[in-house]
Order: sequence, then C-alpha cells, then structure tokens
Amino acid sequence: NAILYVEENTVCLVEKGPKHNENKGPGDNHGAKKRGTSKQCPRCKKRFRNKNALASHQRSCRPLAAGVHVITPYGQGIVKRPREDEFLEIKLSFCTAYIRAVHCQLVPKKQPVRPKKKRKTPSLQSPVIPSLAEPRAKRQTSLPLRFRKAQLSKPMLLCFELIQLLKRHKYGSVFSEPVPKTIPRYHEIIKHPMDLGTIENHLFEKEGYELDQFEDDVKLVWANAITFNPVSHPVNEMAVALSKIFRERFEKVRQQVKALEKLALQKQKQKKSKPATSSSSEGLDKEVKKLAQKMEVMRKRLQTMSGSRPSRPKPPRCTPQPVTYSERQVLKQQIMSLPPEHLTGVAEIVRDSMPDDDTTEVEIDLEALDSATLRKLQKYVGSCMLRMEGSTNGPDLQSSSEDEESDSD
Repeated sequence: NAILYVEENTVCLVEKGPKHNENKGPGDNHGAKKRGTSKQCPRCKKRFRNKNALASHQRSCRPLAAGVHVITPYGQGIVKRPREDEFLEIKLSFCTAYIRAVHCQLVPKKQPVRPKKKRKTPSLQSPVIPSLAEPRAKRQTSLPLRFRKAQLSKPMLLCFELIQLLKRHKYGSVFSEPVPKTIPRYHEIIKHPMDLGTIENHLFEKEGYELDQFEDDVKLVWANAITFNPVSHPVNEMAVALSKIFRERFEKVRQQVKALEKLALQKQKQKKSKPATSSSSEGLDKEVKKLAQKMEVMRKRLQTMSGSRPSRPKPPRCTPQPVTYSERQVLKQQIMSLPPEHLTGVAEIVRDSMPDDDTTEVEIDLEALDSATLRKLQKYVGSCMLRMEGSTNGPDLQSSSEDEESDSD
C-alpha cells in the first residue's frame, strides 16, 4: 500500500512533504539506473542470473506491507507490520511470528473462473420444413436503372436525361426531394407540391405520361419555389437559374422529338410503298423471262431453216500469269547470253508488242513489257538455249539448228 514517486531515474518509497529528504534513508532509492548494478530485486532481495529474469520478476514483485496475505514456511498468514531489520511480524493461525521477508511470498490472486458455456443438445423434435412454415414476406426490389431505362420510349428517355442533368447541377439537390412537412405554412400556401424526384418516378410508373405533362410538372417546381420564397431568398434565385437552363434544354428535346416523329412517318410510308414496287418488279421479271424464251425458240428455228449447225460458244481466252521478279532476272541473263544472230528474234517480239512505234532501233526494257510479251520471250529464249545445247553435243545437230534459224529468218 506504499505510494511510489518517480524522481529522475529513481523510485522513492517515502511520501513527499516538507521533510522528504530527511525521512528518506539510504535504502529508499530503489531502481536507480547505475552501471554495474547487481541482479538483485531491491524489494524482496532475490538474486537472478540475468537482467531479463530480474525484469520479469519486478513486474510481479510487490512490497510486503501490512494487511497482505503471505505464504511462509509455517503456513499462510497476515502481515501485521514490517520491521526495519528485514523481518515481518506475521500473524499465523497458531501464533504470531517474526520471519525474514526473503522467506515470504505473496499469495497469488485468484482469478475468477468463467462458467463454461453449455452446448446446446440437438432436440429430438421434428425439424421445421421451410415450405410448410409461414410464407416469407417478399422483399421489395426494384430493377436496375439500365433495365428501367430500356422500358422508356425515346421521348421519355430524353426527358429522363434532362432530369438527371438538373439533379447534377449544384442547385439540383434543393429540388430533388419533396419539401418536408416540418416547414411551417408551406403546405397551406402551396396546394400542389412537386419536385424532380417525383417527376422521375412519373416517367417510369405513370401510364400515358406525355411531353407536355412533363413540361408542366417541371415548371410547377420552379413556380412553387418562387411563390413561397421572397425575391431576395437564395432558393428563389436558384429556381430562376434552373428555370433558364431547363427552358434552353427543353427546346432541344422538343426538336429531337419532332425529328424522331418525322423519321417514324417516313418509315411507315416506305413500308406501305414496298409491296406495290415489289409486285411491279416481279411482273417485269416474268415478262423478261417470257421474251427471252421466245427469242431462244426463234433462234433455233432460224438455224434449222438455214441448215447450219448451232455455233458453239468460243472458249474464253486464258490470260497469262504475271511474271515474277525472279523470272524477269533469269530472262534478262538468258537474253544477255544469246549470240547476235538470235537477238533479231527477240527484237521482233518486242516490236510486235509496240505496233505504233516505227523506229528501227528497239530498246528492250523488261519492266515496261506486259506479261504476254514476256511469256513469248521466255518461250523463244528457251528454244534458243535448247538449240545451243544441241549444237555443242554434235556437228549434225548444229547444222540442223542453223537451217532452222535460216528458215525462221
């Protein structure tokens, strides 16, 4: 029960007062932080091996003051008073004894025992089947906004977007909900209250809600705010500012609705006119088919009368395949390797591809020639190369190739 006072780095057990320093003895400064301090508890004088054990002991060590229950070697007792010579006057069950404080320990406090929670034993009664129980009240749920917007028509969707624009305005929160009934005399002056949230609900729930009704309801919101609040009131000014914005935006909405109506009328007219045009086109197709059949019959009769066989359709000309870059390079090298007597044939093929040109000199530009001319050159150069190879094999072949060249010239 002693009072502790902290002075700098020491713990003092003497009560403060005018004679504090005189009453304080040499052993009253406990817990002084000095170098080389022993590992001994200053209260119970117990020694420990290391500082950690001492520190954990000091957390629970308390001074043995009067009235404290202690455990001694002779049993439990109560401390009557501590003496200065480290002895305690302890009242035991059979006598009063003086025992050294080192041999005494505090009786640990009994912690309250928490009562164990009883486990609920499963009852043997039959379980309640939810289907047989009372019907559960259905929770009122509303569709998401994107599904609700899909149910609106195009004009009402434009009105909904205009309401959202007014709500997002910095003054829009004032007019987005109904005026509370706590405001005095409001419902006496305003007979038909209106707000933007109620108008939004009308768009989704009220049947037959039209564009003119929407305009009247929004104008009623501004009119109620202007009539109830004086001119200098900020709500009055907010209503005037929002009414101007609504007037400008609603004109654009009305123009868009008119454009949509025109488009709908045009589509209806097109649907009505489509069956007539389709029937007339079908009649023309039938007449054209009949005429074609008659022409075919007449043509066959003329052929039989003349005795000539029916002319077979000519097969279509096959267009030569385009010459690749690598083929042009090979052709160029082959032309360069030809002897002079074979170059005249190359010049004639190139001159035939340019009938308008009357010049005697011919410049061979493979990039400017078309694919048909290049294919002719490939055939000619290939035949020339074969003749040259045959001439190298034997003299007889060489003489025959020379005769063929003279015939070609």
